[in-house]
Amino acid sequence: MNKFTKISSVALLAVSLAVPATTVFAAATASVTTSTAIAKLSAVPAGQLVSLVGVGSSANTAAIATGNVPVKVVKVKDIYDPETLDDLDEALSTTKRFAVDQLRAEIAANPATQSWFAQNGLDASTVLAVNTSRGSLHVYVQ
Repeated sequence: MNKFTKISSVALLAVSLAVPATTVFAAATASVTTSTAIAKLSAVPAGQLVSLVGVGSSANTAAIATGNVPVKVVKVKDIYDPETLDDLDEALSTTKRFAVDQLRAEIAANPATQSWFAQNGLDASTVLAVNTSRGSLHVYVQ
């Protein structure tokens, strides 16, 4: 093992120990992460959050329950600043209301996805968006 491999191994171990433990829920083969630290790293920037609201294809919502893709749950109130949350609330009460209602109806129409939410202690009626990013599904909830 060369010097750089040793350093890389030590650095990886240090990062692994420094990141808080994540909550992993039952899924067929993939994990569900609800760690705030991980969500901050993988969530969309604040400026893009409002435009993402209501986004979610039927393929993405169905994929939540398959366990084939890791799912990261992003609780928006835990990682975004108050100004962004105010913008989000305004969008939910006006322009994005219909899109969010459609997304939630799509989730409600899929029994496997509904079951997944129940098994993982999440309320499907709080979903704001389902987005695919970097090989994971990101489920944004209020």
